[in-house]
Amino acid sequence: MFHSEEYIAKENDRWMIQKYLHLQFGGATAIEEKFAPRHDAAFVFHFGDRPILRDSDNYVLEPFFIASIQRRALQMCIQGNLDSFIVICNPTVLSRLYNLDMAPVSKHSISLPNNQLYPIWEQLKHCSTFTQRVALFQSYINHSFPAPYTPDAVDKLYEEIVNHAINTPLKYLIETCGGSSRTIERNFIHRLGVSPKTLMRIVRFNYLWDKIRTEHVVDYQDLVFDGHFFDQSHFIKDFKDIIGETPTYFFKRNLQHLQIISGKGAGNS
Repeated sequence: MFHSEEYIAKENDRWMIQKYLHLQFGGATAIEEKFAPRHDAAFVFHFGDRPILRDSDNYVLEPFFIASIQRRALQMCIQGNLDSFIVICNPTVLSRLYNLDMAPVSKHSISLPNNQLYPIWEQLKHCSTFTQRVALFQSYINHSFPAPYTPDAVDKLYEEIVNHAINTPLKYLIETCGGSSRTIERNFIHRLGVSPKTLMRIVRFNYLWDKIRTEHVVDYQDLVFDGHFFDQSHFIKDFKDIIGETPTYFFKRNLQHLQIISGKGAGNS
């Protein structure tokens, strides 16, 4: 059985943390499925058997790491007894606080020195419930960063793209942040690992996917219009470049495992 539960972070904690996920799997048959690109980053902690990343010569993921934004879907293998705790975060805040370069690496993850994450991984491992893990990790963040966080231009551009990318051209979003657009874009790539344009494409993909999940109807003319694509061929090309499948194939197949792996809500399968 593949099980997922989530906990939305409290309002006063969302300056960095958006939500928590708990994934559990135990079965004789492994699951082969994709992880769809998201617009956020995450702390990932594995306490049982770890997923295998097929895209990197069957690389077994580390016990703990920071997952950066991915440009394209990743092929995963879930097997054995999975017990994973994932903390979905604002990537610009996370990378700034930990002074990280989030540019993509061959393993599709960012490692921190063991003395930064190993102690909290060890404590989380011995928690008996998801609720205890949430409380422990939030306490860790509050203790590590007690001072109020002040957003900068990169933080503001990230929020503008996440909230307004569907209806507003990128150049106008950059203008609202002030300062040199070239400097902001360079710092943006350093803090997120992707360009503003790439993030907009990922936000648009997830917006259309969520729209289909909510309305349970696939109308490609509506998707082209709602996503502000030039035409249907532009929509199909953009969609396939991100997920590796055409919209027709993607929306007709069973997406239950993909949704769980990609953090799209709680559930069982």
